[in-house]
Amino acid sequence: MISPADTKVQDCISEPKAGGKIVYSQTYSVSKNETRLKLVSFKPNSYVTRVAVNNILVKNLTFSTK
Repeated sequence: MISPADTKVQDCISEPKAGGKIVYSQTYSVSKNETRLKLVSFKPNSYVTRVAVNNILVKNLTFSTK
């Protein structure tokens, strides 16, 4: 991720259905320029990741693991 300034980023990963179980939630302090986020492994399933910066949703992506 590339950030133009120091900020806090929240990453939340859950099952994509309404009320889906949250399997990962972490807030990171991101430095100006490029920062890498380390994730854990997940059971085979479909998921959605939501990334918020300053409590504003900026990315909402679905993905699957096998």
